[in-house]
Amino acid sequence: MEVNLWSSKVGMIVALAAVGFTGGAWLLKYTREVRGDNTLPALPDLGQSGKGDGPHEQSSQSLEDPWSIISRDLGAGIRLYESSNHIMSIHHQAIKAEYQELELQYSPSHWSNRFSDPSEVINHHCQVVTAASESVKSKVPYETEISYGQRQGQKLDVFGGTRLPNLKLETIVEEIEEAAAYIMKYAIKLGSRRVVFGGHSAGAHLLAMLLSSVWYSKLHDDQRKLINGFILFSGVFDLKPIVNTYINDALSLSQSDARLFSPMFLDIKQSGCEKLPKILVVVGQYDSPAFQEQSKQYVQKLQHENYEVRLLTIPDVDHFDIPGVTTDVLTLQEDDVLEDEKSSIFDEDNVSFLRSLDPKEWKDQDHYAVLGLSKLRHKATDDDIKRAYRIKVLHHHPDKRKGKGEEIRPDDDYFTCITKAWEVLGNPRNRRSYDSIDPLFDDSIPTASKKSTFFETFGKTFEENARWSERQPVPKLGGALSPREQVDRFYSFWYNFESWREYSYLDEEETEKGQSREERRWIEKQNKVTRARRKKEEMARIRTLVDTAYELDPRVLKFKQDEKDRKLAMKQAKKDAIRARFEEEERKVQEAEEAARKLKEQADAEEKAKQDALKAEREAQKKALKKEKTNLRKLVKANNYYVTTDSELIKHMESLEKICESMDIDGIIKLVSDLSLNGREDYIKAITEAEQRIEQERQELMEVAKRSSSNQGQGKGNLAPWSSEQLQLLIKAVNIYPAGTSQRWDVVANFINQHNASGNVTRSAKEVLAKAKNLKSSDYSKNVLKVAANEKAYDNFEKEHKSNVDIDATTSQRFDNPAEQQGFSTTPWTAKEQQLLEQALKTYPASTAERWDKIAECVPSRSKKDCIKRYKELVELVKAKKAAQAATTAANKTK
Repeated sequence: MEVNLWSSKVGMIVALAAVGFTGGAWLLKYTREVRGDNTLPALPDLGQSGKGDGPHEQSSQSLEDPWSIISRDLGAGIRLYESSNHIMSIHHQAIKAEYQELELQYSPSHWSNRFSDPSEVINHHCQVVTAASESVKSKVPYETEISYGQRQGQKLDVFGGTRLPNLKLETIVEEIEEAAAYIMKYAIKLGSRRVVFGGHSAGAHLLAMLLSSVWYSKLHDDQRKLINGFILFSGVFDLKPIVNTYINDALSLSQSDARLFSPMFLDIKQSGCEKLPKILVVVGQYDSPAFQEQSKQYVQKLQHENYEVRLLTIPDVDHFDIPGVTTDVLTLQEDDVLEDEKSSIFDEDNVSFLRSLDPKEWKDQDHYAVLGLSKLRHKATDDDIKRAYRIKVLHHHPDKRKGKGEEIRPDDDYFTCITKAWEVLGNPRNRRSYDSIDPLFDDSIPTASKKSTFFETFGKTFEENARWSERQPVPKLGGALSPREQVDRFYSFWYNFESWREYSYLDEEETEKGQSREERRWIEKQNKVTRARRKKEEMARIRTLVDTAYELDPRVLKFKQDEKDRKLAMKQAKKDAIRARFEEEERKVQEAEEAARKLKEQADAEEKAKQDALKAEREAQKKALKKEKTNLRKLVKANNYYVTTDSELIKHMESLEKICESMDIDGIIKLVSDLSLNGREDYIKAITEAEQRIEQERQELMEVAKRSSSNQGQGKGNLAPWSSEQLQLLIKAVNIYPAGTSQRWDVVANFINQHNASGNVTRSAKEVLAKAKNLKSSDYSKNVLKVAANEKAYDNFEKEHKSNVDIDATTSQRFDNPAEQQGFSTTPWTAKEQQLLEQALKTYPASTAERWDKIAECVPSRSKKDCIKRYKELVELVKAKKAAQAATTAANKTK
């Protein structure tokens, strides 16, 4: 059981002591104006109450009255009354050996340095509390049995006593919240300026539970403004250690219950509250280490949640005498602060200034200067304004001055200006209206500023304009090293600035002066229009201020440049990435092409080696054949062609060439061998076999032609058969005019009809197309006729283009192929060779040095002369093709 003594010269102190398992108290302190009659205002009607006219007569023999309130000068007290049948006595039970140290830590009477016996500490404490309680009852009026809740026993005494509630801890915590809510209402009823909650030991625990509840956040703004702070004396903030001690015998707490009612583990965030209460945690030098450690840990928890908290250790005091000592110290500090405020916040009384005021022009006066608050101005609190007005009243009230012999003019006295200043500043609405047009406020906007003075100039301007913000707190401008998030938050706030500034003080006409309702409405309408215009101008001024600062802020300029550099860097990085990717792809393509080129070169090299081998083999075979032919010719010539008469010579010479052309190397070798043995007989036999082979091939060709003509006649009527000459012309025309030639088959038919020597048969385009299909299906392209035609194509071409010269001489016969003698190959050009030649002609134009050498290298199977010859043939074929097309076009026009 604890009693706390509190007093103040200008207010009242309320202490409520809650009797618990170790004794404790929680305190409420009100500061209000002193009333001369030393009485209390009427309490709200919250239940039945009894009243006393004098000292409350109750027994003070023991612990019957543990709740006490004391005020040394003027004041009033309230105590929380919880009716109960008896006061719980603390009985020490048998302490188990393993819990001795723990119970010792939470037995504060064992740690006092004033008494050797713990019971003496408690008895002395109870005597001091009881004496203090009786002393205050004899000096201050009181009321008892005031109900503040729904339960029976929820009573509140103004100066009186109470007993331990016979309730569970959960219920006690709920009732503490109800009592605190009631007392806040009563504080407003009393007109108190400040309230301080204090609690000792178990009372400090109950106060901490009050901080952990939603009670504080649910208070109205005007109630929260009254609360000046909380003082927690030697409190228990973690109940888990006492579960295993004798103290829990009366509480019957489980470990889960202890954690549930331990402020150390509860949420102390007050959501929705812009301002948190100040907290002072106090311990004594001779408190047990457990009490001191719990206070330190709870202070750390409060600091983590951004409370303004301080830990105070009082020297030379123990758990039971700490409240009284602390109270005296705090009281003296408060008195000193009040004296300092009186001497520093008010202006010196300037009578000359007051006498210079014109009461008729009161609206244009500086109300703060009139009341002596020019130092504080808009920062002055309501209490400052009230005290300033009272000072002025004490010095300048007409009655005071009249008593000093001064002449007073009721209709023209400067005290009217003081009264008007009070009416304006003492009313929150009127004061806001006047503050909005504060004549000393500078509405100007700084112009262009140097970087070195930007923060000093604009920082001061923004701080001055921050007073108009509806939202508080207002972010600061910061400095040159402020992070971008802070700068963005600052300008975002000011670009969305909400000003409470209004201009009703400047209304040209007062609505109340209207003589009729219509006139008053018209005046109000005009005033609203003017206010709206000024409000709009004010918001435009704020916007201009923010725009100017934003344009000149070196941090913003740096951020913009950094952003620009970042975008450029990102753009460059993208380009670099694209270029790197392109280069990588190009590298891969080049590597693939290089690999393909190497493979192709390798394949070409292998193919060239193969072709070279084949060519070498063919050359070797050709040389061998040529050698054998030469041997045969020499042998035959040496034997005079095995003739018996001169008439056989020409025939045997022609037959020799037929034998060389129709026989292969093995046959020639065998013939040379046979001729060495048998001579003329074998030579005649070889001539006969050669002629038979040639005749057999001719017959086979004619047979094929006849079958083709017969099949065509059976399918499409009786058409003239195709002669060998016409077939050769068809093959030649098809090669000259390939697929894709305009009116190809008409051109081919025209070519055959023009070059046909007999001229008795005319072929149509349909006949030519049908014959070409027939030859293709019969694989005529592979027969001997085509081979012969290809072999003689160049000779026939030369014959056609040479002048017809009649020579009356016997044609000499060659004994060797002229093409071979000139280095030309007699093998027909294949499609692949033709393709290679055409590609080489495109690759190496006429201006290329050593063109034909390079073209011959591109066609491995052909020599340089073969390529030149083939090129000339192609040129002539193209010319012939164009001539045929021109002739066909002319013939079509004549038709």
